[in-house]
Amino acid sequence: MDHTMNSAQQEIVSFRFHARGGQGAKTAAQIFAEVALCCDYYVQAFPDYGPERRGAPIRTYVRVSNEEVLLHCAVESPDFVVVLDKTLACDQSVASGMSFNSKIIVNTDKNPEEIRNSLCLTKNVSLTTLDASGIAEHFIGKNIPNIVMLGALIKLSDFGTLENLKKVLEKGYSNHWGKEITEKNYLSARQGFEEVNKI
Repeated sequence: MDHTMNSAQQEIVSFRFHARGGQGAKTAAQIFAEVALCCDYYVQAFPDYGPERRGAPIRTYVRVSNEEVLLHCAVESPDFVVVLDKTLACDQSVASGMSFNSKIIVNTDKNPEEIRNSLCLTKNVSLTTLDASGIAEHFIGKNIPNIVMLGALIKLSDFGTLENLKKVLEKGYSNHWGKEITEKNYLSARQGFEEVNKI
């Protein structure tokens, strides 16, 4: 199901990804933007990091709109927050700028209420938890949760479909990853999509 925007005025939906260097946050943001692009949205995706070492906390941003996006700044008030790294699930800075109707997806195997308390989230902020690392290890044998989290994000945001995601992966990444790894990544995303139903 695709997200519906008000065509009478510009609407921008913003996404902020939190991860550590080397976890594929930049790739995840780019792929998600391409998935939204498949549905004829205007998109913008860019990372916000300098010469940080591998493993240092980083942020990447995506904006999706029904008109050209002219903003060129960090996302300070996100509609969606995606936390890829389990160790950042207790870092309150990942929830900065969230409003009462923002949604946050956290890669964790901890109890959702424990995460809500750790991040000091109010009850009206939508929290989804998902053991994306476990799913990634099952399908691709590595703790690289970025594509799994995209499956969950597509489900929660209604921007694009799994079919769009599969097309983007096959067209843009199969030559680099190989067909087998690309298929396994897609299957991991599909599992992430399905796990959201169990929340």
